Amino acid sequence: MAFEDRRKSPYVKVVKAEAPIKVSLDVTERNVIIHLGGNSQVIIIPRNNQLQCKVILLTFVNSGLLTAKEVSEVLGFTVRHIRDLNTKMYEADVYSLIDKRKGQIQDYRFTPEIKAELIQQVAANAITGKPTSSRAVSQHIKERCNLVLPDRSVRLHMKKLGLPKISNSLPALVEDLKKNSKP
Repeated sequence: MAFEDRRKSPYVKVVKAEAPIKVSLDVTERNVIIHLGGNSQVIIIPRNNQLQCKVILLTFVNSGLLTAKEVSEVLGFTVRHIRDLNTKMYEADVYSLIDKRKGQIQDYRFTPEIKAELIQQVAANAITGKPTSSRAVSQHIKERCNLVLPDRSVRLHMKKLGLPKISNSLPALVEDLKKNSKP
């Protein structure tokens, strides 16, 4: 007994660990609701605040309170994409989550001259009673100008220029102008 260290207590003090916070998610039509533990504490985020949803949910993933799978189901992304976003946010802050795409800035194929031909062909077809569908307009431009334009692109530019709206009213307008211009 003399060789024992009497400074140490034979009793080990047991430290009671706090139970980890249980976080659960509910998704409604308008909100993402985060339930924090057994207490009735909730965080409500409007679903249309997409950046806020991403930041808060990814923060919970980073803290280990939610899994990437749970967050991927809420945001509609793959688990891999959630992990990539989480890494980006951790390394480069929230700015990395902002969508920086600008789209095509310039029309390369549809130059102003081609748009003029498109407008002219839609007007001619509308006045003469021929179809003004993108397929018909594309075919007539091909025959008349030897330009091959995809139907889908023609439809897009017709919509951008508002041509479908005038294709029905243009023949009546031309007839009205003809009647009023005669002395």
